[in-house]
Amino acid sequence: MSTLIPEIQKKPLSDIYLPLTLKSISFPIINDTIKLDKYNQEKLNKYNNILIIDNAGMGKSTLMKFLYLEVLKQLKHIGIPFFIELRLLPTDQSIIDYLFEEINDINDKYSKKIKKEFLQTIIEDGKCIFFFDGYDEISLDNKRNITKKLQSFINKANKNKYFISSRNDESLSSFNNDFYRFSIKSLSKTEAYSLLSKFDNNSITSKNLISNLEKDNNFKILHEFLSNPLMISLLYFNFKYTSTFPNNKYEFYEDIYINLYNSHDLRKGDDFKHDKYSNLNIIDFKKILYYIGFYSTFQFHKTIYTENELLSLITDAAKYYNITFVNINYLNDLSITIPLFIKIGSQYSWIHKSFQEYFTARFIYEDNNHIENTLKNITQSKNIAQYSNILDFYYDIDTKAFKQYIIKDLLEKFINYMENGNTIGVALEDNDYYAMKSALFSKKVIISYMYDKNNIHNLNTAKNNIKIALSSKYCPKGMYYYPNKYHIYLDSEDIYPYATLIKLLFNKKLNIFSKITSHYQKIPLFSPNKKIDIVYVNHIVNNIDSLKEILHSLDRYLDNLFYSLYDIPLLDYNKCKALLIEINNEISTNKNIKKISF
Repeated sequence: MSTLIPEIQKKPLSDIYLPLTLKSISFPIINDTIKLDKYNQEKLNKYNNILIIDNAGMGKSTLMKFLYLEVLKQLKHIGIPFFIELRLLPTDQSIIDYLFEEINDINDKYSKKIKKEFLQTIIEDGKCIFFFDGYDEISLDNKRNITKKLQSFINKANKNKYFISSRNDESLSSFNNDFYRFSIKSLSKTEAYSLLSKFDNNSITSKNLISNLEKDNNFKILHEFLSNPLMISLLYFNFKYTSTFPNNKYEFYEDIYINLYNSHDLRKGDDFKHDKYSNLNIIDFKKILYYIGFYSTFQFHKTIYTENELLSLITDAAKYYNITFVNINYLNDLSITIPLFIKIGSQYSWIHKSFQEYFTARFIYEDNNHIENTLKNITQSKNIAQYSNILDFYYDIDTKAFKQYIIKDLLEKFINYMENGNTIGVALEDNDYYAMKSALFSKKVIISYMYDKNNIHNLNTAKNNIKIALSSKYCPKGMYYYPNKYHIYLDSEDIYPYATLIKLLFNKKLNIFSKITSHYQKIPLFSPNKKIDIVYVNHIVNNIDSLKEILHSLDRYLDNLFYSLYDIPLLDYNKCKALLIEINNEISTNKNIKKISF
């Protein structure tokens, strides 16, 4: 595993793996969960192709590696597993040619021809299980190309089983028709403690850490860390050297950097302390990391680099800060004395993408002259979901600027949206309408429903109608069937950047969210005038009568149908107005402060 903890590096994955639980995103109302303490063939086979989507550090790659190894261990043959890191896929080769090259590297008596025929046969016959790991780490320059290759391969070899892991990424909509979506359930406190104990076989460090966690008054602050496997491992690492707890994620990563710079040789686990090859002090060394983080994110758009690419970044950083050192010595520090990078063949990769994002956020903060433009460019980017962790870090680093340059604009747009059509008075008095209008600020929703009590296959007609109506812009996600009533089909898509920002601010516990719950009237379903009706819900959001007709006609099923809407919290109109006034007053006060000279 790629980790900072030397004890883990020496262990097989099976010894430190904590069973993770998948929970359905495609059908959240079913509340389907799969605990993966083994390759659960019975449950996993219900969903031929699976997308595992979650935030940084939730254990996606670890889970994929575990499942891969479990397939190999099965006494009953269930498939030939292939584990492929998508960031390493070349753009100038087909996937099958890439796999053939890997197999051809095996030194045995078989000829190239036999190996290629074997590979083609097992793939065509559907005897394989493919684990495609880290879709979000494909460079932006290569993403379209790799996505097309993946889609083509999966369509042609559709008898096989496929897993893809990724953070949330808008490009994943390309796979919605063929994959079921799952996220990873956050760890409970008991599970977090169990994982900590695995790191050192329930020895002194984990015992002391757990004991201190139980006594610490800031336990609520640490909840985010204890629900996330990566954060738990970093908490263990920090505690081993400082025996202190962080107040927020930004301070947490800063402590990790300081401990890495000052710590003993982590790979040997002894008292030997390496001198820095570059001879840079802790401040100058960190400045170079800021530059590497920012430009590797927005110039290279990837997390893995050739040696020349990384040396080029280091050289540019030295010029930018006017610091003198030998670039190859700094690279040696990054992979040996301060191991934030690991070497994969002839390439170098961040030990975890979150470190790249942390140093990127720090560069933005230090670059005083461009903070506003950089933050606004990120939030206006179509790739904002990929940058959400950078924004998360920046919120902790510089909340004041975040409010002024990002939150202010979001609040203004939401308030204007809610007031558009002069419906705000009605909305504030009508929970159903208020909840729906607020939800549709960050979601595009289409409903297709038809009456057919016998033939569920006709639902495909509704599905195809949506695809045609939307010119393939949307990819359907949810399908619901009610015997003897309606085939009802819901399609929803996040509106960027609003959805990303709202989720971030909710996690930061900003007081701008509504506690309103919607209670739909229980009246009988009515028969539509046409066999198939398609409703673009966002188009009628200001027509109260039309929207309420939909709410009523879908009856008790609406709570289920619109479950996917409420994975994004509802903004509260009055609370948003109050915060906007507060932010504007802060800006006005800052402008009026006179510079005092002594």
